[in-house]
Amino acid sequence: MAAKSFNNRVTTNTNPTSSKRNLSSSSLSPKPEDKKSKIFITPNRYSVLSTLNDSNDNTQPNKTQTHTQNIPSKPPAVYIKGVRNFSSFTSNLMKIINTTEFICKSTPSYLIIQTHFFEHYRLLIKYLIENSMSFHTYQQYDKRSLRVVIRNLHSSTSTEDIITSLSELGHQVTHVHNIKRSSDKSPLPLFFVDLKKATNNMDLYKIEYLLHTKIVVEKPHPRKGPPQCHRCMSYGHTQSYCNHSPRCIRCGEEHRSEVCTMSPESPARCALCQGNNYSKNDLVKVVAKLKRKSENLTVL
Repeated sequence: MAAKSFNNRVTTNTNPTSSKRNLSSSSLSPKPEDKKSKIFITPNRYSVLSTLNDSNDNTQPNKTQTHTQNIPSKPPAVYIKGVRNFSSFTSNLMKIINTTEFICKSTPSYLIIQTHFFEHYRLLIKYLIENSMSFHTYQQYDKRSLRVVIRNLHSSTSTEDIITSLSELGHQVTHVHNIKRSSDKSPLPLFFVDLKKATNNMDLYKIEYLLHTKIVVEKPHPRKGPPQCHRCMSYGHTQSYCNHSPRCIRCGEEHRSEVCTMSPESPARCALCQGNNYSKNDLVKVVAKLKRKSENLTVL
């Protein structure tokens, strides 16, 4: 039976009158010799589009770059507190600034004003100071310094030597100071260096040797939480650009903490919630820090 079935299968495959479907020549796999002879390259119909895109890419970015370079930075926003009559305030403001040159936005705590030009920003600040209004603003972005940390320099290294050495390498240093341990204020082999923003700022991280010392230049650790103003004790801005009423960190009254006459044994009160949130040791540290910062305070 096995031999018979085998013969039948062979006969069926070789029968010219078989009902098997005939395949076209295009569906059959080509022979090895046909593969070599049928290879050809078709033209790319979309090559014209690619050349047009290349020509546009070569011209358009230059226009965009020159356009973005000519756009000046906007002045910082001004946060005003205690505006009771908005119509009267804006009408007085329009006398010194055109109505189309500033935008107002109201929040539950502040009236935010954004000017388009620094000239109008300075006029607004002058008007607010002359009228004794409570406000705060921020430093201009272009004038913000770049801060880095230099490790491994001896703590007794002169700051003048550091400034001179970095200036010779083409960096504009504005301030240098030694970092001290928070527990006992002992000096550490770490220095904060503030520099003016320039195109070669990234080269600072490539410096390996300075003043005959192998150093490491790195970014400072980010602060935990928002900054706190040491003038009004509010969060979100600093005392250098604050014109709010001063609040004492000891008693919470409206005066500077450095001139407070409250007894150190008396419990401290928070300037924001009037609660007893400070311990005596923490209060002494904060007041000493405020006294140090008041010596280098910058004004608006």
